[in-house]
Amino acid sequence: MLRGGLAKALRAVAVCSQHRYFGDSIPRGDSTTAALVRYMSVLADIVALIHHVRGSLYPAVNATVVQGGS
Repeated sequence: MLRGGLAKALRAVAVCSQHRYFGDSIPRGDSTTAALVRYMSVLADIVALIHHVRGSLYPAVNATVVQGGS
């Protein structure tokens, strides 16, 4: 079953993120190696995304499943 279908069947929300420094996402306009080392934290970004989704968009969400995050 595709992600959207599974989410619908479970009455869940599926959220996909774009990690910083990929695509159009370059914080502070700085894509130098030093900036990559300083600001690129997959775990911190996942935590921030979960807080945003649960706090602002879907406050009734009381469980979270995370997949990926190289």
